[in-house]
Amino acid sequence: MSVQGREDVRHIREWLEHQPHLPQITDEKIMLFLHSCHYSLERTKSTIDTYFSLKTTAPEFFSERNPENEELRRTAKIIQVSPFPQKTPEGYRIIFGRLLNTDPSQFDLASAIKYLFMVIDAVLKEDGLIPGFIIVYDMTGVSLGHLTRINIATVKKYFMYVQEAIPLRRRGIHVINVNSVITSIMSIIKPFMSQEHMQALHFHTSNNFEEFYKHVPQRLMPKDFNGEMTSCDSLHSETIKKLESYKDWFHEEESLKSDESKRDIRSVNLSNGYSTVGSFKKLNID
Repeated sequence: MSVQGREDVRHIREWLEHQPHLPQITDEKIMLFLHSCHYSLERTKSTIDTYFSLKTTAPEFFSERNPENEELRRTAKIIQVSPFPQKTPEGYRIIFGRLLNTDPSQFDLASAIKYLFMVIDAVLKEDGLIPGFIIVYDMTGVSLGHLTRINIATVKKYFMYVQEAIPLRRRGIHVINVNSVITSIMSIIKPFMSQEHMQALHFHTSNNFEEFYKHVPQRLMPKDFNGEMTSCDSLHSETIKKLESYKDWFHEEESLKSDESKRDIRSVNLSNGYSTVGSFKKLNID
């Protein structure tokens, strides 16, 4: 760690000591937040606060994250979320998601989001500080029936987390095999999307993958897409095993969340409503 990096970590740790509602975290975790925020101290503080507050206020995403429990085993039969084994030439990690069971009545949005966030957390734990992430969603099998399974409150919390709290650098979101349902989906989610998020979003139909392969080289895709990697099914099985190997770690992570009863209500973050007491470079310490 550089001298500046150590100074930034020290500064964030000092700030955390004056946030009674937030947990104490490791230097490695602090560095993950700093890196994701391009080492902006003020943005890092806001991100940390929102991250741990959402872990408290969105239990549907962040509680009972035992990969061996019935809910998550069921979810793993309905959706696939897997990291690709190789990174892009720029060093970006690719996270791939698709439906396994296309019956809308079997789909639960909150559980799917929980599963997605668990996979991302496991990758962050392993990869640490990397240049960024590319998310790829395959829309094959997504129908109008799935729209009836969308809860607006769940969508709002999802976008708050991915836009204001998740400690990663987003390098692109690519939706492949787009069909007509995407218009209806966008009408629901667009009000919650930031301009930055919109700019990162790219759509690709089944007959127009050339543009997609400029961002994700075809050789990095599973062989289901005529790529050089293992099959989607194999990737899915490997991901399930990885999550199960982190069972104890997920349990430990659940305890790291905010205690809203201890929050200093004198200060409110202008962007998300969460506290930013002591968020300036020069701290007043009594």
